[in-house]
Amino acid sequence: NEGNVTATLQREEFCTEDKKICAPLEGKRIYPGVKWEMEVPTALKGRSFEQTLLLNGKYSKLSYPSN
Repeated sequence: NEGNVTATLQREEFCTEDKKICAPLEGKRIYPGVKWEMEVPTALKGRSFEQTLLLNGKYSKLSYPSN
């Protein structure tokens, strides 16, 4: 987190569009100046997915793998 506010990744479950593969995504608060890495759940490896991000009171999506 290179900003000066806390970012919150929301806990949620990700499923592929056909709902055949699902995996939980953990929630996490990322404080300013802190680096955080997550292990991609086995079921999601090699697949694109998104996680909801709450920043400054607004929700948006964080895409994995990020470009």
